[in-house]
Amino acid sequence: MLTQNLSNLEQETMEIIWRLGECTVRDVIKARESKKILAYTTIGTIVDRLYAKKFLQRVQKGKRYVYVPQVSKEAFSKQVASNFLQRYMKNFGDIAIASFAESIEELPEKKRRSLIETIKQYEKK
Repeated sequence: MLTQNLSNLEQETMEIIWRLGECTVRDVIKARESKKILAYTTIGTIVDRLYAKKFLQRVQKGKRYVYVPQVSKEAFSKQVASNFLQRYMKNFGDIAIASFAESIEELPEKKRRSLIETIKQYEKK
């Protein structure tokens, strides 16, 4: 289970790596061209942290490392949402449930139906 939080730069880097699928540090730097220029060592450190947090797999190819996501974007997103909801429910209890129920009405029809169907599936378990 993922319990690690990601900094903004780690999150941005993971977004790039999820999009590329497999990459080197230099590939991440190239993909950031429209953003603030950061040193190779800065991006290398971020990628190394992501590897240490087990978000990435690392394979040595020649003199360089190639990184591949070990965690899918979907799995990470679900875990972040779950952690948020658990903290929200713990801190606000019934008020949180009422607020959530009210916010469902503001969703577009298709998303509202999908959410209600998902809740029904969990009720069957």
